[in-house]
Amino acid sequence: VLPAFLKKENPVRKSAFKHDAFLIPLSQKLEEAFDFNINSTVYFDGRKLLNKKTNSIQLRKKWNDLVGQRSIKDDYHLILSDNKIKELIEEPGVSVVLADSSLSHTEFTSWLSLALNKNNLVILNEYQATGFSSYWTSGRNCFVVPVQSWVNSIAELDMNRELTCTTYKASELFEPVVNELSRLYSKLSQQKTTLLTSRSVKL
Repeated sequence: VLPAFLKKENPVRKSAFKHDAFLIPLSQKLEEAFDFNINSTVYFDGRKLLNKKTNSIQLRKKWNDLVGQRSIKDDYHLILSDNKIKELIEEPGVSVVLADSSLSHTEFTSWLSLALNKNNLVILNEYQATGFSSYWTSGRNCFVVPVQSWVNSIAELDMNRELTCTTYKASELFEPVVNELSRLYSKLSQQKTTLLTSRSVKL
């Protein structure tokens, strides 16, 4: 089965990346922002916290109270609008943090569809980076952080080093996968077997 990936136009060129802010999705509660100690502007995506019991006004009030109590830094901002997220993604210098292992496969793919081939840098965890592993180069076109300590690792990243925006060419991603599939199909076709006797297949 081919890994799910995005459909985007190929980039014209790979551009340099200069970090200005982080964009981090929240998973279950506003208090997740407490865990981060980042000396940078951070935008927290709180759209996932919106539900029938909690609306944007309530979340915004609680966030402002936490900022007023100094529980959350002044340069941490809460985003609750789809349009605002899209505006941020279009801005250069945003590092999109997708390293949270609680992100579903669909959510992860959707975020990549938004962020890749823009003027942004994607931050993954080590498990996420195994998909198309030959493409990701930590410290060059992305950052790959440990899955168990990704929250602390964000604060330790050297965002001043020479980096390239996270871009890709479809051929770079899919050709290796298609070639491997062709190899497997070819090997299967050369063996005298059927799916009913699949135990005899040697790959």
